[in-house]
Amino acid sequence: MLPQHKDPGRFNPALRNREIVLDPVRIQALIKRQAPRDKTAAFLSSTMDTLRGHVRAAGTALDTGNHAASGDAVAHLTALAVKIGARQLERDGRLIQASLHAGRTERARRLWHRFHGDLAALDEALGQLRAAPEHDGQRSNARSMQQQPDLAAESGGAGTYDPQESQ
Repeated sequence: MLPQHKDPGRFNPALRNREIVLDPVRIQALIKRQAPRDKTAAFLSSTMDTLRGHVRAAGTALDTGNHAASGDAVAHLTALAVKIGARQLERDGRLIQASLHAGRTERARRLWHRFHGDLAALDEALGQLRAAPEHDGQRSNARSMQQQPDLAAESGGAGTYDPQESQ
C-alpha cells in the first residue's frame, strides 16, 4: 500500500476506481464555458488531439531519457485531464509523475503504455457524450454520476491503494 501522501486518490477518491473514465459534470461545464453549441465536436476533437500530442511527447522523452521533458509533458497532460474530468488519464498521469520524481523511469515507462488504453476509453466516452441529445444528455449524465459509489465512504475516508495494480 502506498503511503497516504503518495496515493493519487488523495486528490480525488474517484481516482481509485479505474472503471470511471470521464466525469460528465466536469466536461459539460467545460464545454459550456469554452465551446459554442455548434463547435462542441470540434472542441472535443481538438482536446483529444492535444492529449494525444502530450502522450507522444511524454513517450518520446521517456525513450530518449529526457526526464525533464517527460515530466513536463506528463504534467501538462495531467492538468488537462483534471480540467476535462478524464479520471483514468489523471490517475495514470499522477502515478507517472510520482514514478519520475522517485527516479523509477522503468516504472514510468511501463505506466506510460496505459495512456493508449485511457485515450481509447476517453474517446469512446466522449463519442457517447457527443451522440447524446442536449436535453437527454444532462439527465443521463446526472444518472451516471448518481450510480457511482461513494468511494470515500466505502473506504473510511483514507482509502486503499494496491501498488501491484499499477505495475
